Amino acid sequence: MFRCPYTSCDGLFQGGEITDNLSFFKRGVCPKCAKQVEVRFDLDDYTPSPVAPDPQPEEDDEFDFSTFTVAQLKDELEELGLSIKGKKSKLVERLEDFLENNDE
Repeated sequence: MFRCPYTSCDGLFQGGEITDNLSFFKRGVCPKCAKQVEVRFDLDDYTPSPVAPDPQPEEDDEFDFSTFTVAQLKDELEELGLSIKGKKSKLVERLEDFLENNDE
């Protein structure tokens, strides 16, 4: 916690507020009144740790066509110029076979 020592300033900073205003505190300046102040806490305690980027999902070109509806499967097959006849399992198989054999 940091409270500005100047009576004309009601600056009170805690936790995240200190982290958000760290550049001021490193220069020994009150973020609210911009006057020189003595910082009596360890600034390293408030230095944000580097944020690791979210892991990117691996590119997976394979779809689980069994989760598609029959109508969706037929739309996909039709766009590829393939037959849309048969039961769902056959449509899935046809689509997977086509994509496996025509992988670019």
